[in-house]
Amino acid sequence: MVDISKETGLQTEVRLRNVIRQATLRVYEGAYAFDEFPLALFGKHVNPSALALVRDDQVWSQLRPAGRDDRETFVVWRFQFPRGADNSGFVGWLASALKAKFGTGVFVTCGSNSSDGGIFDYWGVPIDLADPVIQEIRALTRGSVPLGGTETELSGAMMRVIETSPASVIGPETIFRFRQDGATVRADYEGGRILAGSLVGYRNGTELEICFSQLESPSSLQTGSSMCTVRRQNGALELVEDFRWDNEKRSPGRNVLREIT
Repeated sequence: MVDISKETGLQTEVRLRNVIRQATLRVYEGAYAFDEFPLALFGKHVNPSALALVRDDQVWSQLRPAGRDDRETFVVWRFQFPRGADNSGFVGWLASALKAKFGTGVFVTCGSNSSDGGIFDYWGVPIDLADPVIQEIRALTRGSVPLGGTETELSGAMMRVIETSPASVIGPETIFRFRQDGATVRADYEGGRILAGSLVGYRNGTELEICFSQLESPSSLQTGSSMCTVRRQNGALELVEDFRWDNEKRSPGRNVLREIT
């Protein structure tokens, strides 16, 4: 079954990171290669050890263990997805991530085993990249790759505003304390006009989408949402926040928060 849904890029990232953690991963030992033969010679040339066979109008192509004479060889792994998992967009998401990090393209071929969840995927990259790529794949299945990368990880960061706009109510006295768990970011904040505030959001690389609520002095409860960019400037983490209020009488604006080092 093909799932159809509408979601933001951030929601897609979070969903597919959950999917890869639910998938069963198998990494195949040794190198694999493709080999072609005419359609009429299927019975003679098909390899019982082949992982996949596909054809066009002229030839069969089989993915089988590499031999000495194979020049282009690959490391191969397989994802088996649990029944009911919405893995739509998974191939494009992971292929793009591997291209961005390692510069490599991938090949993917799919099959179905209805007695074991349904869809499964075989993936391959050049054998020279086997170690770093498989290490990354294993980290993703464990959920141990931070969504924003370690350089801009927000866990434990304390921040205060260094730039603001007239529509904002936070100031230098307002202190933010951040936590990050994979794609999920949370923070509590207080100080200045803010008696108590909290935010929660989803992170996708350097982008962070949040919702916030805050109790302002003397007794005003306000809510809103923001699109943010996380960056590192001169060694310190910064968060550039473009916010808007749920209260339409209030104007949108921008804050820049900087890590207290």
